[in-house]
Amino acid sequence: MRPPDVVHVAIAFADGSVGVMQFVTCEYNPNGSVRRTAVADVPAIEREIARSAFDAEKLPVQGWQPVDPATLPSSRVYRNAWTWLGGAVRHDIAKVKDIALTRVREARAPQLAELDAQWMRATGKKDQATADAIEEQRQVLRDAPQVISEAWDDAGATTVDAIDAILRDTHPLGAQVRSTVSGTR
Repeated sequence: MRPPDVVHVAIAFADGSVGVMQFVTCEYNPNGSVRRTAVADVPAIEREIARSAFDAEKLPVQGWQPVDPATLPSSRVYRNAWTWLGGAVRHDIAKVKDIALTRVREARAPQLAELDAQWMRATGKKDQATADAIEEQRQVLRDAPQVISEAWDDAGATTVDAIDAILRDTHPLGAQVRSTVSGTR
């Protein structure tokens, strides 16, 4: 079945975030004939934005603009860090870093829980050498966000590619997090 013809529209929200809507200008039947058409003019796009799933009270629309999909960031891994900057959709690097560190924290949580249980068993058995070794592993996990963040600062990471490379190369948790999202659009 032929996909619909669309116009991509970047929508800027009051919180600085950006959404991208596809306004359908031509929809096709399974046999390829035209099912319906719509003109992508200002009133039609504004009506579509108004009836969309955006919560206007929580996230008011500040403006919109047609956008060439080729100019959108190629990776959607950090989609929640998109912002409107210089007339285009770009990544807000501070938000990218926050998202990456949140993923690191989420990835370490089950590992910390397991190490906590092991540490409690070792402490209960009064096996101080094992408890100390486990505590070192726990500390590496607790330090991961700070270690990664400092590496970004030291390298002056200001692009998604630089952030991802440092995330992958600086800490085992960073490599684990990055490997779960690499190649994602």
